[in-house]
Amino acid sequence: WFGQAGALDWNSELVAQGGELRTTVGTLDIRAWTLATDTGWRWTDL
Repeated sequence: WFGQAGALDWNSELVAQGGELRTTVGTLDIRAWTLATDTGWRWTDL
């Protein structure tokens, strides 16, 4: 998601993945996720 509202701007990403790990003793479910965000404020008077 990205956008701008006045002097505020943002860019965010959510990533998720899943799978299986097969071992000699069985199968395990794997889940992973990450959230990254880049948020800023612009000062126009500088």
